[in-house]
Amino acid sequence: MLPNYLDSGREIQKIINENVCCMIEGLVDFNEPELCEEMMDCFFPEYMVDDDVEKCVKIIKNLYNMAKDSYEREYLPPLYEWVLFYVISNWIDLAKDLDLTLNELPRGIYVDEDGFDLCDSVNDPQEYLTFMFMDWDFLQVDTLYSLYKRNPDIVDKILGMDISQYVELMPKDIQIEYKRLEKERLEEVEEHVQQEEYIINALHSYLQLESSRSMKYEGCSEVDLSDNIRNGLFQLFKEHGIDIEREVRGGYTVKDLGEMDFYISSCENGRYKKIAVGENKKWGNYEEAIGQLLGYMDSDVEFGFIIIYNDWTCLQTVLDGRIDILKKYNSQSDFKMVGEIEEAFNLENVLRTCHQNPEKAGSLFHLYHFVFNTYKPERKKAARASRKVNI
Repeated sequence: MLPNYLDSGREIQKIINENVCCMIEGLVDFNEPELCEEMMDCFFPEYMVDDDVEKCVKIIKNLYNMAKDSYEREYLPPLYEWVLFYVISNWIDLAKDLDLTLNELPRGIYVDEDGFDLCDSVNDPQEYLTFMFMDWDFLQVDTLYSLYKRNPDIVDKILGMDISQYVELMPKDIQIEYKRLEKERLEEVEEHVQQEEYIINALHSYLQLESSRSMKYEGCSEVDLSDNIRNGLFQLFKEHGIDIEREVRGGYTVKDLGEMDFYISSCENGRYKKIAVGENKKWGNYEEAIGQLLGYMDSDVEFGFIIIYNDWTCLQTVLDGRIDILKKYNSQSDFKMVGEIEEAFNLENVLRTCHQNPEKAGSLFHLYHFVFNTYKPERKKAARASRKVNI
């Protein structure tokens, strides 16, 4: 059975699909191959018919068989949606001329909880153009592709659409262009993601190493921790052509330039690149740190990160509170979150959020949220107790 978006039971779904079969049968005679092929330009873009009319016939046969079988489908590919749309449209036009009718649903039998009689939709051919589709995006592939060429993130991240599902509806030359652009984009994205993942992994590894030396950080300030992180990663980053600096001035504060806890950049072949800006703040100042970080960044900075330095409360309190603050901040911010809060690169207690750049429509960036925890009173107590026993 073909999917549809009318809230109804299986019996009504069966009647709807029987009616779709009737529409196809009324338009296409599969027993007359030549006549069948001549009808394909009613259901497919002209360039598809010219390129492979036999494939077009096969697709409409598949659609017919899908409507006849008893498998419950939840998704129909855009190409099949296109064909279904034009089957329904052409049948409606034909029915006006020949006074054709569908299998009708009796009134008063299927009434929903709001008092709506489903027969009003099922018995009206025009309604099939509505409830058989979630949207009509498949009719706007040219617009979708133009958006993709301007900025793939608009299509992928903001609209939440996979343009690769629409390629079959594009002319051959556009398909070739799309494949070339997508190959170039994926290579660029892979290079970018590899560098971003490397930096995040390096930060996480350093924090993991230092968290095992918690006593070293008793009474340690944010400034000292930030210095340690910069010094620990300086040479490692240098070997990869990456610079990490402390207290670089830039961005916005209330009256003057800000001072960024971490500023990460590179310069290759004379091309300077802003990679990341980072903030390190003790737990209790996390929400403030998000605002500071966004004020220090601009649309050319590829990503940002915040290190929550916790030395005074239970780790779980920090982890739970971090989620609550992110959700609250998102609802009040100009930097709206796109998608869900997620774990970054399978790293424990490192979250990633994706946000819109207000300066560039469709431009997105990531924020990474670390926790550096040195508050471990139970382990400290156990260590002290064991040494008293051994004295």
